[in-house]
Amino acid sequence: MSGKTLGRRGQGRPGDSQAGARRRDPGPRASATSRSRQRYLVRIPVRCRSEVFLVPVTQVAAIVADAEKLTITTMGGKQYVINYRLKDLESRLDPEQFVRLSRAALVNVSAVSRIIVRQSGMNTVILENGQELSMSRLQSRLLRPTLLRL
Repeated sequence: MSGKTLGRRGQGRPGDSQAGARRRDPGPRASATSRSRQRYLVRIPVRCRSEVFLVPVTQVAAIVADAEKLTITTMGGKQYVINYRLKDLESRLDPEQFVRLSRAALVNVSAVSRIIVRQSGMNTVILENGQELSMSRLQSRLLRPTLLRL
């Protein structure tokens, strides 16, 4: 009898495996759930010791990555550190409000005070809070229309 059980597990149609059983038809409720996930973050939860701060996205000036540690700097100059991937956080922020400056930096467009254009193509972005960030050459070309729009 145990021989039959082992034999059945290895046989069967593709998609009848345990992994296939996990892939169920999402149904109509899943589409509503996926639509709600499309909304962008309004606040970013930041844990600091035994407290959790909810930093409003509108107050975030820049997000700078160092490996998987992100430093969130607010308009007022406060800094918070979270363990998260920049790519994942970027996908949850409004692309009209946040733009990528380089591999390691996202910036709130409303926080940009001025841009220093360099001959090398590497520009420097200066924020309202005084923070300076480098913008890659590629991103300079891609973001020129976005940042210079009236």
